[in-house]
Amino acid sequence: MSKFLLLVATAAISITTLIHRTPAKSTSPAMLVVDRVERSFGRAGELRRVDHVTERIRHDGSRSITILRTIRSETSTNGWETHEGWRLYDATSDVAHEVFPALGLYGSLPVGREKFRKPIAVRTCRGVFPAEANPQLRGSVSRFGKTAEVYRVEFETPETRWIVDVEVFPEFGCLEGNKTLEVWQATGGERLSRRVVELVSVTTAPEDLSWFRVPTGYAEAKPSEILRRHAERTGKVCSECASGTATLFDERHRRLWEARHHAAPR
Repeated sequence: MSKFLLLVATAAISITTLIHRTPAKSTSPAMLVVDRVERSFGRAGELRRVDHVTERIRHDGSRSITILRTIRSETSTNGWETHEGWRLYDATSDVAHEVFPALGLYGSLPVGREKFRKPIAVRTCRGVFPAEANPQLRGSVSRFGKTAEVYRVEFETPETRWIVDVEVFPEFGCLEGNKTLEVWQATGGERLSRRVVELVSVTTAPEDLSWFRVPTGYAEAKPSEILRRHAERTGKVCSECASGTATLFDERHRRLWEARHHAAPR
């Protein structure tokens, strides 16, 4: 086994032990558990990143997404480094949390409902794509005993053209399965990046509400504080802090929360 594969395998085994939580039982319906592997490639086709993703989905659309990210590194001895992340979405409050176990911090934003749909069966998934993306139904496939619709979606920006081939499951509220995303130059025809998502499994498990809560002992922080603390921990320069990008992140964070408070009933 190569050093890279050994690193990924070892880290994948330890992911659930790195996030400290106390199991909380529930009498609610079983949660859906989805495992994926996402590989990102650079302009020359070189592997740049591997994400092992486990997504737990409650009946109301709440999400708990654990991510084990292995990326190329110029400082590690084997050329790769691994980071753990955890994303939560609370459908009741419509708030998303980004949890950083290595820092003991988390960030929160009042967004998510437009992205995280309930896993409720629908007749077709054509309507989940924006009309301007020109979704094209290419057929259907069977995965794990379930039928998925296969779509191609294309859209452009002034500089790039995006091509997405994706499988979606109507039975699970248009949950995504296998997906390939390519970004091309709008002119010149050069491919800039490619991301391949492989659906590994779709199962159910008894619902454990502790997966859907920020662990006790974590402190909420603004984006700039999270970036600064991450740079300190890894011994790197916080380029976003130096360029002022972190301040822009903080401003977006403030505006979104202000909009939520103003929209709340009084």
